[in-house]
Amino acid sequence: MFFKQNCDTKIVIKDYFTIVNGKTPKKDRQDYHQNGTIKFLSQKGLLDIYYLNEQVLPTKLITEKAVKEEKMPFSHQNSVMMTHMAQDENFRRRIVWCQTNNYTFNNLVANFIAKDKEHHNYYSAGLFFALRNRANDLANEILGSRGEGGKVNVGLIKNFSVP
Repeated sequence: MFFKQNCDTKIVIKDYFTIVNGKTPKKDRQDYHQNGTIKFLSQKGLLDIYYLNEQVLPTKLITEKAVKEEKMPFSHQNSVMMTHMAQDENFRRRIVWCQTNNYTFNNLVANFIAKDKEHHNYYSAGLFFALRNRANDLANEILGSRGEGGKVNVGLIKNFSVP
């Protein structure tokens, strides 16, 4: 990766990235959903895309009130996003390069934000490709014996090592 000069060295994700989990606005609050203008993504909205950019259709639109009251995070430009749910063995389809800061996301999506702001583009690119290259290892380590359909443990992701 771009983190270390020695190719044999691995880094632990938590040392270089903050992982932000999304939030889901209450479904029974119509004032959170009716006439919304802010893009909201569920984990399904991130499947099988390589980049999250302005061309990706949001799952739905929510209101500013929902964002404010629920303290919903926005995606970070030049970061990595990953869905928490694994419904098949191809975990790679759940890892996305985020090119925009205009989406909120639900609690089944994690956003990996580089701690080093000066080199965040390089770190995020390195993490994106490292996670995609090690997607099966990541799925095996994080999902373990629970198999398909299990919720990914963010605590385990933080401690995952990548080259």
